Amino acid sequence: MYFGVVISVYGLTLWLPQIIKAVGGLTNVEVGFMTAVSYALAAVAMYKLGRALRRHRRAHMACGRAGVNGGCRPGVQRLLG
Repeated sequence: MYFGVVISVYGLTLWLPQIIKAVGGLTNVEVGFMTAVSYALAAVAMYKLGRALRRHRRAHMACGRAGVNGGCRPGVQRLLG
């Protein structure tokens, strides 16, 4: 599981700017700002989700769903082709 997490983080960190540049045709500075905006939005979303789960006392449910989703995804992708 750790290997999958590390690979996905490296993939996002290393290739997100290249993907943004290829799709948008932006300059290097604009690509840097777009990459920073995506990380900032993800940080805000994680904070809000954490607060909402704590308020409803459902954090254990979200962690369980995330684990099952991450564990089952490779098998489902293999079945679908």
